Amino acid sequence: HGQLGQGIAGSPNSQGDELGEMGDDLSKVELGTGRTAVRIAAGSYHTAVILDDGSVKVWGKNQNGQLGQGNRTQLGYYASDMGDNLTPVDLGTGKTAVAIAAGTEHTAVILNDGSVKAWGFNSYGQLGLGHTEHMGNDAGEMGDDLSAVDLGTGRTAVAIAAGNSITGVILDDGTVKVWGFNSSGALGQEHYNNIGDDPNEMGDNLPAVDLGTGKTAVDIAIGGNHVVVLLNDGTIKAWGYNGNGELGQGRDDNQIGEEAGDMGDNLPTTNLPDGLTAIGVAAGYNHTIAIFNNGTVGVVGKNNYGQLGQGNTDDVGANTSDKMLIVDVGTGRTVIAIAGGNEHSAVILDDCKVKVWGVNNVGQLGQGNTDMIGDGPDELGDNLSGVDLGAECAATTRTAISGGPSITFGPDNSSTNVARTSNIVIQFNEAIRQIDDSDLTDSNVDALITLKDTDASGADIVFNATVNASKTAIIINPTVHLSATQSVYVAIGATVEDLQNNAILAKNITFTSGTALPGQLNHNIANGFKRTAVILNDGGIKDWGRNDFGQLGLGNTNTMGDAASEMGNSLAKVDLGTGRTAVAIANGYNHSAAILDNGQVKIWGENVYGQLGQGNTNTLGDASGEMGDLLPAVDLGTGRTAVAITAGRYHTAVILDNGKVKVWGFNQYGQLGYGNASHLGGGAGEMGDALSTVDLGTGRTAVAIAAGSKNTAVILDNGEVKVWGLNTYGQLGQGNTNHLGNEADEMGDNLSAVDLGSGRTAVDLAAGEQHYAVILDDGSVKAWGYNYYGQLGQEHTSNLGNESGEMGDELPSVNLGVGRTAIAIAAGSFHTAVILDNGNLKVWGRNSNGQLGQENTNSIGDETGEMGDNLAAVSLGSGRQVLGVSGGQAHTSVILDDGSVKSFGLNDYGQLGKENTSTLGDAANEMGSDLAAIDLGTGLDAATTSLSITTDLVAPTVTFTPVNGATNVSSSENVLIAFNESVRNTDNSALSDDNIDALITLKDTDASGSDIAFDATINSTKTLITIVPNSNFSSLQTVYATIGATMEDASDNAIAAASVTFTSTDTESPGITWSPVDGSTDEPVNTDVLLSFNETVRHSDNTILTNDNVDALITLKNNDANGSDIGFDATLSSTASALDFGGPS
Repeated sequence: HGQLGQGIAGSPNSQGDELGEMGDDLSKVELGTGRTAVRIAAGSYHTAVILDDGSVKVWGKNQNGQLGQGNRTQLGYYASDMGDNLTPVDLGTGKTAVAIAAGTEHTAVILNDGSVKAWGFNSYGQLGLGHTEHMGNDAGEMGDDLSAVDLGTGRTAVAIAAGNSITGVILDDGTVKVWGFNSSGALGQEHYNNIGDDPNEMGDNLPAVDLGTGKTAVDIAIGGNHVVVLLNDGTIKAWGYNGNGELGQGRDDNQIGEEAGDMGDNLPTTNLPDGLTAIGVAAGYNHTIAIFNNGTVGVVGKNNYGQLGQGNTDDVGANTSDKMLIVDVGTGRTVIAIAGGNEHSAVILDDCKVKVWGVNNVGQLGQGNTDMIGDGPDELGDNLSGVDLGAECAATTRTAISGGPSITFGPDNSSTNVARTSNIVIQFNEAIRQIDDSDLTDSNVDALITLKDTDASGADIVFNATVNASKTAIIINPTVHLSATQSVYVAIGATVEDLQNNAILAKNITFTSGTALPGQLNHNIANGFKRTAVILNDGGIKDWGRNDFGQLGLGNTNTMGDAASEMGNSLAKVDLGTGRTAVAIANGYNHSAAILDNGQVKIWGENVYGQLGQGNTNTLGDASGEMGDLLPAVDLGTGRTAVAITAGRYHTAVILDNGKVKVWGFNQYGQLGYGNASHLGGGAGEMGDALSTVDLGTGRTAVAIAAGSKNTAVILDNGEVKVWGLNTYGQLGQGNTNHLGNEADEMGDNLSAVDLGSGRTAVDLAAGEQHYAVILDDGSVKAWGYNYYGQLGQEHTSNLGNESGEMGDELPSVNLGVGRTAIAIAAGSFHTAVILDNGNLKVWGRNSNGQLGQENTNSIGDETGEMGDNLAAVSLGSGRQVLGVSGGQAHTSVILDDGSVKSFGLNDYGQLGKENTSTLGDAANEMGSDLAAIDLGTGLDAATTSLSITTDLVAPTVTFTPVNGATNVSSSENVLIAFNESVRNTDNSALSDDNIDALITLKDTDASGSDIAFDATINSTKTLITIVPNSNFSSLQTVYATIGATMEDASDNAIAAASVTFTSTDTESPGITWSPVDGSTDEPVNTDVLLSFNETVRHSDNTILTNDNVDALITLKNNDANGSDIGFDATLSSTASALDFGGPS
């Protein structure tokens, strides 16, 4: 039929079955001038290729249109059929192919937009078009006239395979769909019905094959009537015909996939050799082939002609003990590609040779004879010669198709618990540009991306996208954090290309965000010198580790966490005072500090320099009776509270509620920022209003604060950073080593801001022992100061910031990895840690005790090639995100999104909370799920949200019911006064039913009206006053109610005086006036009778009175009610308040 493409007419025309037909004697297939093949597929009697320009050519048998030429003429039989004379298949306007498959008598391709087209034999619906008409055998059936297969809403294909009237694809979400002939359950739908031969069977109506919980496919192959897929975990699943064990499951069921319960988790994996995983699959008609991760090839199934290459003809796979068998392909050789024929197998080896074994009746083994190979001993391995390809060699690399660069999304498709702060990264394997050859820039890339809620038809998610410098990645940054558990759809069309004009394949993914917000809780965890503290979910604090100065706040000096029964319920919380909880914590060298829920600050531990702010140098927390209500809050000044806190080695600093900064404690190097070197906080009269605020510059306030060993830094309200104090290594970022803050005229406007680079500002700040690190407004990180261990992340050990020309634009950003930005930062003594946008943690610098969490003790950041994507994120457990991080002297601690706390590094004082002193993170199998969470006690976790400071400056709201201006109020209604928070008397005494009446006024008409007697009560939460009048309101009574500024909330905010006026409902019948009046005499004979009401009236059924219906309501008689009727006509006044009627004139 010409399937070899040799143009050899006549019979016999097989090649490879006689001597002199292989090697240089075997002509190459003529593909056309300048054209080469990049993908190939073989059907029963036809061959199909994708050429280097993405076009498709097919030759051989064509009785059902499988060549896609719009006729039934076979091609390849004559020399004139091939080369430039062989017309490429018309795939449609602008369409090229990126993957190809050939079935028995049909051909299928994936196009450059991810769609699928198929043509040829279609009696079983294998073309997926919802009918059984063959396609490609008549004019007008190809090109734009040939419909793409409906794969489902928004879905595209990434891999394709075809078998005996069957077609299957892997979709872009890793699922598998198969359609066509359903012999033996090959479609994996647990029924016998063919699919694709009738309307409404494809698209969303065709379920994906159930591969099992969490399983997706990465490769697919189809045999005669069985389907094989390689799963994402390196295992293989197969279904369909199994009469020869080709499914490799160690069972002799003839078919799997046709009955309920066959698929999903019930479908066993193919039995692989021990210790091996698969990296590729192929299928013959009744046998299965796989490449393993060690480069060997395995086979299972039918073996009647030696196609399993075992030196016998025994089938394998049906017995319980059967596993895929390794084929001997030669000493030292590995396999890089595999294929299965009807009853033969073929491989490409790492030395570019091709070896084939099995049936050989027409020379398909390429040995110049028809002898079978593999059915007898000593025929494989080094004894099997490679196919003679002549001067050529088999391709050993996958040639790029002009369909374009490959695309990788991060997060992956179908990912769950994705960080709500995460950037979305689209990476390419080569540089890209726009389709019109213009440069791709930050300014034009947004238009190429689709980011939506739920799916392609969802609401837009606003974002800003950027392109990296090498043009190999697009970073999509949503403008606001994703919502909790939000489903997100991301897509890029075929809108960019490589530098050779090859467009990408359109692709989309969907993922779901998690619930927590990573990186928001650094203030909830604090590592000090060999200790760790955390704020709990009830607002309490637990602190463990070294305690020689009472820094754990337990009223003793006992180390905690280093021995059994010291953690969990055995570890007491720090006593912060009656009803008090913590909202932020900081640990200095040997002292601990907390901001409480009322904005007060309490500090305990070592106090030799006044760092506790008590006006003395007495250590606190080391003895009983020093904590709780007995521990005075630091005097921050009249009316002042704290909103942020930090601790250096021997000093403490806060940002006040007005944005000002106060610092106290050790001051040898000016770290307090007062223009001198005097310690403060250790003497009487040094705190409160007597302690000045630091001069930050004209009009400037602070928004973030951090303290190094002997220096202090702030981020100002304009995003600038200022640092003062010790500057031995350039940690002040001034390009010199001059200390600042210890002499007059060095602070305020005289203190230069750190040069962060053109247009850059800071959003977060961290201090190590002698270095500083910041997150900038673009999510990048810069660090300066001491760098002996690589803590600056520059892949060298040179200090930075100590000489001119090292800061600003000259200071490189830390390489966090492609598309990654930082959302929170912390520093230990000599290491730096960041929480990334995806919720992962990266740590670099000194690693003497495993504090970097890499299960080794190698410092990172001090040598080339250690940062960026080469620096692995710390493994903290599957799917976990980091909410907060703190660095200690030689350990690191994190709060995770499940509320657990984990620590790693040095543990000589139990600072890791493991009730031992074993270092963790420095050896294999100590991180990830192997690192257990710290036991904080029954029902206690770390707080996973920020706790609020209740510095309430807002008065309670007052709401009256009825509202002001209300009408038709029930005469028996109570008057309610509601508040949005609890209230009390302005003298701080409690409100009660006994004292509430005196605070309320209830009058008739207005403020000057007569009193309305009442009794008032207040509810137990002190948020609702109920005023009960002693009697019902009169009809249409105007009522005035008021409350003065006579009560307040718990923060002394008095309510504003408020009042309402409302009107009660009408409870009286209308008054009636007759004219003439009752009993009158001598009325003129033509007198009308006038009936007047004191208000508008209507029918008792609420319908309107009119001149047409009012007569029926009136009786007019002679003499009395028993008299004869007097004829009349009644009319109604325009206000419906008077009737005029009378008898005949």
